[in-house]
Amino acid sequence: MSLEILIGRPSANAIVVDHLDNAPRVRGFLSHDPGALESYEARAEDVDRRFGANREHLAGMLRATSEGSAGKLRALADGTGLAVTTGHQAGLFGGPLMGLYKLLSTVRLARDLESALDRPVAPIFWVAADDHDWDEVRRATLLTPQNEVAEIALPPASPDAPAPPMSERVLGPEVDDALEALGALLPPNDFRDRLLAMVRSAYRPDATAAAAFGDLLAELVGRFDVLLVDPSDATVRARAAPVLRDEIEHAEAHDRIFANRSRELLDAGYGAQIPVLDGGTGLHFMGPLGRERVFMDGDGFRLRASGTRLGRAELLRAAEEPGRLTAGVGLRPILESAILPTVAYVGGPAEVAYFAQIEPLFDEHGVSPQVVVPRYTVTLVEAKTRKVLDRFGLAPGDFDRPAHEIGARILREELPEDVRDALKSLRAALGQGYGSLSEAAERIDPTLRGAIGSARNSALHGVGELEKRIAQHSDAQREIGLQQLRKAEINLFPAGRPQERILNSFQYLARYGVSLLDDVLAAMGPLVGAGVAG
Repeated sequence: MSLEILIGRPSANAIVVDHLDNAPRVRGFLSHDPGALESYEARAEDVDRRFGANREHLAGMLRATSEGSAGKLRALADGTGLAVTTGHQAGLFGGPLMGLYKLLSTVRLARDLESALDRPVAPIFWVAADDHDWDEVRRATLLTPQNEVAEIALPPASPDAPAPPMSERVLGPEVDDALEALGALLPPNDFRDRLLAMVRSAYRPDATAAAAFGDLLAELVGRFDVLLVDPSDATVRARAAPVLRDEIEHAEAHDRIFANRSRELLDAGYGAQIPVLDGGTGLHFMGPLGRERVFMDGDGFRLRASGTRLGRAELLRAAEEPGRLTAGVGLRPILESAILPTVAYVGGPAEVAYFAQIEPLFDEHGVSPQVVVPRYTVTLVEAKTRKVLDRFGLAPGDFDRPAHEIGARILREELPEDVRDALKSLRAALGQGYGSLSEAAERIDPTLRGAIGSARNSALHGVGELEKRIAQHSDAQREIGLQQLRKAEINLFPAGRPQERILNSFQYLARYGVSLLDDVLAAMGPLVGAGVAG
């Protein structure tokens, strides 16, 4: 295959790095070491003790995507099986690549644990059907043949319209135009027609965003024996009700515990991923403006957007009415632990940080936290991009800064030595001269310091511009090199972010086929055992 698959682990978040390294200080916030089999064994014992034989309801909650996943579902229902879960937003046409990478990491962990624990372990994907942020999921981003970023988008919601959850958000006839736009961006080959037929089958005008996402996912990953769960399902709603009631009845205590843990994380230098809002709860209510966040307000509650007041009794009744009351991002992991026999959750860096912030609340709800496992990060490097990297001695991660900065450094290194020396001397002279001027002028008027600093920066910027012009004139081929760097940047860091967070999966599935997912899974190493961190 003319495609490199580079596998890594998240490193941008300090708490994730410490979690993977099993640093002692992080264990006060995240109880389980994700690399130790003992963590999963202890969690499996807790699941068996808590669920016992009371698992028949699972058969009605989970959707099998293959014969193999149907077998895993039977094992879950009869008490012999365990689960590893993950979840993601119901993004247009499957969303960015990272959603699939999160799922494949979950499949890998489930297989590791199935072998290590010698019992069936099912990978479960939680479709975020309760989410209501249409603007976050209505877009798909791909690259044009000219290496330009192209966005396909469904129409934005009317600012005056209620915000329904994705389980109720009907795609409408505009999805046909989006499908046409997708087809126009995919290369004409044997993969294209099959994939477009798959997407068209799921993304129908009468389908909801959540249903379309789930149907497409089932087609793409069914062979990995994945089970799907939709929180808008009636059985899931019924099982969730006790958790929602508990959140209402103990809202004040939960808010206090959450605020305390958030302060502890800040004091430890980790930061708080979920904003601490005065009187916030982990609940959302279907109110006048759609799905709204619930806040405490005196002896009752109010909805954040509309300001509607609700009494405690009214909110408790809503917990029994399907779809009226749902869990927010901070309550969702607790809900999963309560209704699914899950030993682990696979998440991105933000989700790992969520778990650290909400871990004390698991005990408040009478459940224990899953082992939270950071997903693999994946970078796909095509042959054309690899040639550019090799030419300039770069690694994919170097493009976490703009291509023009990389180009400036490379051009500077390629300039003749006497030119480099002269430019270096000029920079040093400017820095020294403006420094002396700043010291002298401050004795006259301290406010001149800012103006002198701005003049110095402007002069240094001018030197940089001269340097570029000299470099461009020294060799016309260098402009070609800059263009190549920009193309590599767009492929690796489109819009200044890693490709996995921006590009839709069909950017690569249409070029390499759905077997690309098998290749990515095969490239993922074990997630449990010695040497898995880093």
